[in-house]
Amino acid sequence: LKYSKLIDKILVATTSSESDDELCHYVKKLGIEVYRGSTDDVLKRVYKAAKKYCPDSVIRLTGDYPLIDPVIVDDLIIDFHKKNVDYSSTDSSFAEGLDAEIIKFEILKICYKEARLISEREHITQYIHNNKSRFKMSNTFSNVNYGNIRIVVDEIEDYEVISKLVNFLSKRFNKKRYFFDDIRNLLMINHNLVKLNSNIIRNEGLQISLLSDGIYKNQE
Repeated sequence: LKYSKLIDKILVATTSSESDDELCHYVKKLGIEVYRGSTDDVLKRVYKAAKKYCPDSVIRLTGDYPLIDPVIVDDLIIDFHKKNVDYSSTDSSFAEGLDAEIIKFEILKICYKEARLISEREHITQYIHNNKSRFKMSNTFSNVNYGNIRIVVDEIEDYEVISKLVNFLSKRFNKKRYFFDDIRNLLMINHNLVKLNSNIIRNEGLQISLLSDGIYKNQE
């Protein structure tokens, strides 16, 4: 993300759990600010992290997407401002693991105050999707559909794929700066690597949350 030309500030919003102490120590050594908050109420955590800076907009990227492409993120930001919407995101034509969302801070505040469902508190922008008539929304699309590619770390199979990709690309380029084009080209000639985690359902975490939804009871 440091290669993004349009992001003003990078901030890691993680939990106050001891299990995240090592992560926070590592991130701070990189010179990146950390905000620690609620484990279950992710919407509250992200809102509180952003509130300190009162930004015009907030880009939401999740920690299980280690190969996020800053070029795609910048394209999303440009499209968001060009269309002058409340919320915009990449769509499923992008590889899973390149998902990004951008939301006006004032709209994030509305979500924080009004969201009641557990899925809305856990997935941050779900309140917007549940109330589409209230908000101006848009999507950015990939020129080619790469929705069958999975470069996210949720399961052990994902970790194996990511490890192989990172090891190969780091040795080939002798640096950490590589983008989805590099990843795609490698996967196109190594179909077995794609198959390793192709059986995992996209956005499975959200689907599970929706199936077991209820009213969140621990708001301020």
